[in-house]
Formats: sequence, structure tokens, C-alpha cells
Amino acid sequence: MNSRTPVTQLKKTNSLTLVAGAVVLITLLLVSVSGFAQRTTGTLRGQVLDSQGAAVPNAQVTITNQATGVSEVVVTTSAGTYQEPSILPGKYTVTVNSSGFKEFVAKDVPVLTNQDNLA
Repeated sequence: MNSRTPVTQLKKTNSLTLVAGAVVLITLLLVSVSGFAQRTTGTLRGQVLDSQGAAVPNAQVTITNQATGVSEVVVTTSAGTYQEPSILPGKYTVTVNSSGFKEFVAKDVPVLTNQDNLA
């Protein structure tokens, strides 16, 4: 009896080891990349309605970071909704202007990281 392992078995074993090693390496890479993928911004969204509860389309919404003074301007949709999808965390002043309506101002609107914030 020959106690040596046949060459074909060694090749299969080495291939399995190589495949297993590749799977472990890919898993480690994916886990490490997911840590870097965490967002550092939040989303600010809302809806502009009149006193009767009807949507106000095309209203200008100015979102101002209270710490930096930086402003973003968005316009409401036909449903009166607006969204700023990538905004730094902090406190904001939200100002809404639309023809025929009194200006609306909301101060100290919080935006938290990695969250959908409502104004």
C-alpha cells in the first residue's frame, strides 16, 4: 500500500484552501468597507400647507445652518413637499416664502446624522 496522497487530491485540497482563503478575504474587505460607508449627514424634509391644509406648490424653502450661516434653497413639489437629502448635522432656520402667503420661519430645527429629520 502506498501511503502517499495522490497528486489529484492535493490539487483539490489546495484549490479548496485557495477558495476558502479568498472568501475570508472578500468578507473582511466588505466588513471593513461598510464601516466607512456610514453617513455623516442627515436629511431634512417637510411639507408646506396653507391654513386649509392644501399643499402649497412652488414655495421657496430656505434652509440656513445657524452655526455657519450657509443656506440651501429648495422649491416645494406639486404636493407641497421639499427635501434636502444631504445636510450637515446642526440647528437650522427654515424659512418658507410663497406669493400670496405670509413668510413662515421655524428656528432651531435639529438635523441629526444619518436620520430623516422633519421640519
